[in-house]
Amino acid sequence: MARGSISHIALTVSDFDRSTAFYDKVFEFIGFKRVEVPESTQQAMKTRLKAWVGPGYSINIGPSKGAFAHGLHDRNTPGLNHIALQQRTDRTSKGCTGS
Repeated sequence: MARGSISHIALTVSDFDRSTAFYDKVFEFIGFKRVEVPESTQQAMKTRLKAWVGPGYSINIGPSKGAFAHGLHDRNTPGLNHIALQQRTDRTSKGCTGS
């Protein structure tokens, strides 16, 4: 039995508009639907965001910043910003907490 699941995956992209168009097609193909990220959330995070919701979790993209914003792609350079997991809160997840 699963003890947790993915909450969301965040990707950092070099060209926000081009990546939005690309991921719209890719994520729709695998069963995700684009949703609007509230302006208040984008202001709080101080970045533009696009998000897609799928079966059980979401994926979002945000623009890269600073010196990294205009760098060429290098397959050895990480592109995954983060992956967030959520833990089940019932008794079956007790072993995950170390208690």
